[in-house]
Amino acid sequence: MVQEVIARRVFLSARSIMVSGIVLLMIGGFIGSVWILEIQGLDLWIEVPRHAHWYLMIYGFLLSLISMEILVLLSHGWSGL
Repeated sequence: MVQEVIARRVFLSARSIMVSGIVLLMIGGFIGSVWILEIQGLDLWIEVPRHAHWYLMIYGFLLSLISMEILVLLSHGWSGL
């Protein structure tokens, strides 16, 4: 009973970590797309910091990876392996 409650709480926190990682990846991808369009000569009147793209993509990837590892460990624990 107690293990199920703990596993449920960890599962919910892993999902929130995954969602924040995916959102960061999407924002980083948008900044990268705007950056490429500016290089090609299309002016979108959007000022984006060029260094932010790399930080967002790396941080988002790591958050997504960590949350997937947590979910895999939980699924093995729930299956009884």
